[in-house]
Amino acid sequence: MAKVAFYKAWKGDWTDWLIALWTWGKYSHVELVLENGKGFTASGREDRVRIKEIDFDDGRWEIIEIDKEVDFVLLESLLGHKYDKLGILFNE
Repeated sequence: MAKVAFYKAWKGDWTDWLIALWTWGKYSHVELVLENGKGFTASGREDRVRIKEIDFDDGRWEIIEIDKEVDFVLLESLLGHKYDKLGILFNE
């Protein structure tokens, strides 16, 4: 089992609202919650993929469990990659 945390756009800033509007959703991004409670995350705010302490209990997140295994080798290979800002504009 894995956990994912969806960031509630209306709790964020104008860029979060804009992303939610553009994607016709109520969230602006999603993080993978690791077993140690840290977030595996990519954000335009910090412009790279990283592992970070995140307070998932601050009311800004909706957390769900998914029935999937996490490929930690793949995750490790993504650390440090740049955030895909153009991917927001050209979502499928």
